Amino acid sequence: MEITDFDPAATGTPMLDEIRRTAERRLREITPLIDEADRLREVLAVIDREQAAERPRRARRAETAPRAPKGSNKRLILDLVGERPGITPAEISDTTGLKRTVVASTVSRLKRCGELHDYEQGGVCLPAPAGAATAAAPSQHLGAAEKASNATSKSGKRPRQLAPVA
Repeated sequence: MEITDFDPAATGTPMLDEIRRTAERRLREITPLIDEADRLREVLAVIDREQAAERPRRARRAETAPRAPKGSNKRLILDLVGERPGITPAEISDTTGLKRTVVASTVSRLKRCGELHDYEQGGVCLPAPAGAATAAAPSQHLGAAEKASNATSKSGKRPRQLAPVA
């Protein structure tokens, strides 16, 4: 707040009286503005309540399709991979009707936990049982050269192959 009518030459009690008069005058000037601001806040509150009443409410879970039982996506994916070793997550999604993002994240988690492995020809497969033949085993049995040629970077691209030195 600017005090434009202040007289620096005034000292003591007359100075305080001058400050009081200036403050009272400014309050009288701005009181109508403060009242208008309060009325505007009330108008905005009414508008907000009206708009909120007009907006449709989000559907509750009970009104939408029921969720599948816990673990049913995992079981469905593992059963399908057991029937079709080498199946890709995209094929799993197309076959089951599950969303691709759900299949991709579930397959990734199952691979991290060791319940699925990368298949030699692509896709995924179940881990070979202990003592089983390694002909259909996952890529964990490949030699270093085959692993390097099948490896992919974090970006999903295969590294460039270097030609042998003659």
